[in-house]
Amino acid sequence: MPIIFEKPIGSHADTKELEYIAALHQTGPTIRRDGSVNAEDVVHFLASRHGIKVDTDFAKKQLMPGLAGSMVDGEEAVFDIAELASILMISYLRKIGESNNCEKKFGEVLNIILTDVNGSTKPCVLDRRMLIQILNKYGEGDIDPAVIDEMLHAAGITDGKDLQFDYNVLVEATTGDIQQIRNEWEGSRSTHYNDVLDGTTLDAYLGDNDSDEETAECKFDHDKGEVQRIFTAPTIDMVAENFRSKTFVAILLILVLLTFYNYAFDYKAEWAVQDCDTFPGSQFSCDVVNSLIIWLLIFLQLSVFFSTFFILTSAGNSVYLDHDILSLCSTLVGIASVFVFTVLPYFLDVNLALVNTNHRWREDQALRSGDEFMRIFGIVLGAVLIFFQLKSLLFVIIPKKRWSQLAFAEFFLTSEMCNAERDTKRAAAYKVEKMVENALLTHEGHFTKKHDVGGRQKSRSNALLNFQGAADHRERTIGVFPIFRKIADGSIFYEDGVWIHSRLYAMNVIQWVVTLFYILVSIVLPTIVTDHQFLEEIEKYIKVSEGQLIAGSICGGIAAVLTSGGLATIWLPSSISTIQKFRCGAIESLYNKDFQRYRVAPDLTTLLYGATFFGAWTSSFCIYLLVGGLIFLLSWEIFQPILLELLALLVGFLIPLIVKMLFLIFVRKRLFDGFFRSRPAGGNLLLLIFECWALGLTVLSILIRLVKLALVAVFYVGRIDTPLFAPGAGSIFCIQLDTFPIQFEKDLLLHDAHRHPYMERLGVMYMMKIRYGKNFANRAGSTWRLVFTLALMPWLQRYRLHDKITSDNEEEAKQIAQKPTDQDQIDTQKLMTYVKELEKIVGEDKKTRLRNEMNISSSCLSEEKDQREKKDDEEIKSKEQTESSQKAS
Repeated sequence: MPIIFEKPIGSHADTKELEYIAALHQTGPTIRRDGSVNAEDVVHFLASRHGIKVDTDFAKKQLMPGLAGSMVDGEEAVFDIAELASILMISYLRKIGESNNCEKKFGEVLNIILTDVNGSTKPCVLDRRMLIQILNKYGEGDIDPAVIDEMLHAAGITDGKDLQFDYNVLVEATTGDIQQIRNEWEGSRSTHYNDVLDGTTLDAYLGDNDSDEETAECKFDHDKGEVQRIFTAPTIDMVAENFRSKTFVAILLILVLLTFYNYAFDYKAEWAVQDCDTFPGSQFSCDVVNSLIIWLLIFLQLSVFFSTFFILTSAGNSVYLDHDILSLCSTLVGIASVFVFTVLPYFLDVNLALVNTNHRWREDQALRSGDEFMRIFGIVLGAVLIFFQLKSLLFVIIPKKRWSQLAFAEFFLTSEMCNAERDTKRAAAYKVEKMVENALLTHEGHFTKKHDVGGRQKSRSNALLNFQGAADHRERTIGVFPIFRKIADGSIFYEDGVWIHSRLYAMNVIQWVVTLFYILVSIVLPTIVTDHQFLEEIEKYIKVSEGQLIAGSICGGIAAVLTSGGLATIWLPSSISTIQKFRCGAIESLYNKDFQRYRVAPDLTTLLYGATFFGAWTSSFCIYLLVGGLIFLLSWEIFQPILLELLALLVGFLIPLIVKMLFLIFVRKRLFDGFFRSRPAGGNLLLLIFECWALGLTVLSILIRLVKLALVAVFYVGRIDTPLFAPGAGSIFCIQLDTFPIQFEKDLLLHDAHRHPYMERLGVMYMMKIRYGKNFANRAGSTWRLVFTLALMPWLQRYRLHDKITSDNEEEAKQIAQKPTDQDQIDTQKLMTYVKELEKIVGEDKKTRLRNEMNISSSCLSEEKDQREKKDDEEIKSKEQTESSQKAS
C-alpha cells in the first residue's frame, strides 16, 4: 500500500472524516449506512474508553437528549452525522464566543443565515415567524412548538420583546447552555476524564480522585445504578491505553520477548518429552505426542508465566494512579517484579518447571557470548523500567499541592499519558477550526469557481454547488521523511491527532533490534568462516576458499541489514499513512461493504507483535541466503562455467531487446497516435512481426518476472502492514490467503475508535452530560447549534434523519413556507429522470452516491425556485406601482 496517495481536499475530506467517525462509533452486527449513532453505541464507547457503565435507558432519556437537535425524552435516541458535527462544534463555539474574533466568525455564519432566509445580509428582527423560516430553511420544521419558545428564550427574547438578529444574539443562542466548558482544558496537561469528572463522587467510587481536593457531586451520582465506574485493568489495557506511560509498555513488550529467549526458549523438558524407543506406538505417533507437549509447554510459558510477568511488572503504570496506599503498594509491587524477573535471574541458576536461568550450559563460546550480551541487555531494559516506576513512586508520595514548589515536577510527576491527551485535545480543536475554515472557503468558492444562482449570490446554493464542483479535486500527501519531520516536531500529534499506540512503537523497535542483529552477524560471521576448523569441516563436502565464504557472508549481511532497516524505516510512516487514508476517505468506511470485516474478531490483532518480529527476521534471512548464496556461486569455480553460459544467454537476449526498444522509440510516433493508428497498414505489419517474435521472447521474460516476484514476495513477508496480493487476487473460495494486512488495519482502527480526537471530544460531551444533566446542552441550544452547523455546512443536510414536517407546528410552518411552483416540479422530474438514467449506466453499487448528489442539486433547484418567485413578486409590485402612478397622473 503506497505511503503517498491522492486525497480529497477541503470540506470533502472533512465530510469523509465525519463518515469515518460514525462508522467507528457504531456497534452491532452490521454497519448502518445512514451513519446513525444510537444509545447502545454511546454506552459501549463510554465503558470501553473510560470505564463508565451507563444504563441504556438512562442514555436514551437523559444523556443523549439535549446534546444535538431537538430530541426529547421518549423519542428514539439517535445521532446522525450532522448532529455529531454540531456536538463537535460545542467547544469551538464556546472558545470563539469569548475570543476577540467572535464578531467575525459568528458574523460570517449570521450573514449566511440571513442570505439563505431573506436573500440579503440586511439586519432583521428575530421573532417567532423569522425563527420558523430559519428552521424550515434548514429542514428542521418538524420540531415541537415548545422548542421554538425555548429557542427564542435562549436567544434572549423574553416577555414578547423582539431583538435585532445580530451576532451577539447568535452567540447567546449557541453558547448560553454550555458555559460549563472550560477553554483552558485545551492546553492543560490532564486527561479528558480528569477534565470533566475528577473530584466528583462518581470518580470517588473508583478511588482515583486526589485526596487533597474537595469532592463535588455529579448530577447523577445518586441515581440507582444508572451510572457507575467499573474496573478496566488499566495497566494492561492495550486498546484504550489508559497507561501512565506508553514508553513503559513498549519497553516491557520488548523485555517479554527478550526474557523468553534468555530463560525459556531453550528450555528442555526431559520430564515431559516421551522416549520414542519405549513409546507404545509408532514413531510418527510418538513425534505427534512430543510435538503436542512442546507446544503446550510454550503455551504455559508465554500465556501463563509471561502474562503474570507482564501484569506484575506493569503494576503502578496506570493513568488513575493517586496519592493513596493502594497506589503506593501497586508501584512497589511493580518495582519488585521488575527486579525479580530481570535482574535476579542473571545471578541465580534455577531450573524450574518452565524456565532455566543457567546461562552457562552452552558449549559453544560464541553462543555463550551472545547469551551473555542478551541477558545484560535485558538487565538494562529492566533498569529503565525501574526508573519509570520510581517516577510513579514520586508522584504517589508527593502531594499535588506541593507540585508548584518543585522544579522537576513537570518531568517527574506529570504522566506521559497526560501530555499525549493534551496533544489530542489540541488536535481536536485544530481539526474543528480547520473544518470551519474549509466550510467558509467553500462558500467563497475557494476550491472551485464561484457559482451565481439566479443572478444573485446565495450562500447556501453557492456552497452546495462549490462543494459538488470540488468533489474531484485532490492533493498529494507527504512521503516518508516529511512524516518523520512531523513526528519529530510533534505536529503529527497536536495537529493531525494521530495516535501511535505502544504496541506499534514496540513492533518498530523490535524491527530495529533485528537490524542490529544482522549488523552483528555481518561483523561476526566473517571471523567465524575464516576459522581453520570451520574451513576443514566445509571442505569435507565441497571445495571452497576462504575468500568465497567471506564475500558471500559480507554481501548477504549487507543485503539483510538493508532489508530489515528498510522494513523498520517504513513502518511508522506506513501506519500513519494508513490511518490518514481511512480518515480522508481514500479507503472508504461507512459506505464500504468490506469495512465490516474490520469490526469482527479483534482478538486476532494479538498476532501482530510476534508476526512483526518473525516477519522481519525471516524476510532478512531469506534475502541473506539469496544474495550471499548468489555471490558464493558466482565466485565458485565449479559453478562458473554454468554461470558463464547463463550470462551469455542473457546478453544474447538483451541485445536484440535493446535494439527493439530503440527502434520502437522512433517508429511508434509515426504509426500510432493514442489508441489509433495513423498508418494502419504499417501498424498492422509491425504488430504482426512483433507478435510472432514474442512467442520466443516471452520465455525469458516470464522467467525474469518469476525472479522479480519471488524477490518482492520475500521482502513483503516482513511487511505485514501492506497486502501483497491485488484486491480480489488474494482469496480462494472466500478464504483470505494473507490476513495480516487486515489485522494490521483492524488494529489501527481499534485504537482510533478510542483515541481519535473527534471520538475523544464526543466522550467529553457525554461525560459533561453525565455530570451536569439538563443544566448542560439543552435542546434549544443544541437546535441553534445544529442550525449554525447546517448553515455553515449545508452538504450535511443529506445525512439528517429527522427532516420532515410532522409535528404540531405543521400548520404554522405551511402558512409561512411557500408552495412549490410548476416549474420546480418540472425541474425535479427532469432531475429524477437524469439520475435514473445514470443509475442504469454506472450500476447499482453507486445509487446511494448519486441520490446524495441529487439531494444537493434538489436544494439548488429549491433556491432557484425561491429566486424566481421573488422576481415575479418584484415584477408584480413594479407593475402595480406603474399603474397607480399612471392613474394618479
